[in-house]
Amino acid sequence: MMREGANAMFCCVPPKGVNIISVTLNNNEYPLISIGDRVKAIAVNNLTIPKNLEEYNISLVVNDQLGEETAYYSFNISDRVFPVVELDRLSPGVTDVTVFWIIKGNLTQLNLLCQVATDPGSSAELSCNSVSGLCKTKLEHLLPNTHYSIRVRCSVNGKLWGEWTQPKSFATDVLVTLDIWRRINQLSDLNSRQVTLLWTPYAPGSATMVNIQGYIVQWWREDQNWTLKNDTRQTQANIFIGPGQYNVTVQAVLHTGLSIPAHITIPQRDDGENLPVEKQVQQ
Repeated sequence: MMREGANAMFCCVPPKGVNIISVTLNNNEYPLISIGDRVKAIAVNNLTIPKNLEEYNISLVVNDQLGEETAYYSFNISDRVFPVVELDRLSPGVTDVTVFWIIKGNLTQLNLLCQVATDPGSSAELSCNSVSGLCKTKLEHLLPNTHYSIRVRCSVNGKLWGEWTQPKSFATDVLVTLDIWRRINQLSDLNSRQVTLLWTPYAPGSATMVNIQGYIVQWWREDQNWTLKNDTRQTQANIFIGPGQYNVTVQAVLHTGLSIPAHITIPQRDDGENLPVEKQVQQ
């Protein structure tokens, strides 16, 4: 069986006294290669499957002293195709990766089925009927900041599978989340309160060392908002607010940008702010 996209050599051994002058494949004549005294061959690079695939019927007739017997066999040439796949590129996210691959040869008219697998384990099976031969899919539910390798293989109608591509390594992006608490102190001025914010960063995974460069604290009510930038690794900040309800967010500053905001609400003055209240952000 020949694989789509492979290089092949076809040889002919004629009877004695017969000289081969040309060899044609798919209506194309190829230069002859002499191998030994009588053997001729042609070299075909990048084999392609004809667009109009046909059903082939073979009959075998056996004749001996007991009589004649005929056997029949039919097959479609598409059932003998091993697609050759090349990984094109990867686009990783925090918990997913988008994979692009190319199916070599003229197979766009076939019903192609492809498998994409990562190590550690995640996999997907999907149809690929791209006219250009470029296919893609997104694998989700990966772990953030984690090393993976990925490979792809394809088949026609899920029957004969081509070889897996060589594994390609990648790492998912960093994810930093913050658990945040607050402590409210009423000041002597009844219209002023001091809120101490405390937070703990959490960065799962070990593919990349996480470097937090600072934090940004924002708080607002109605049409007013304030921002406090903390360029140190200190995980607390004091802000001063009035008696109303406020919304507060804290974000870590990374070399790739900002983390997901951690949010907390400060109730209005008569909601028992003198008691420390613990709030944990749901991930």
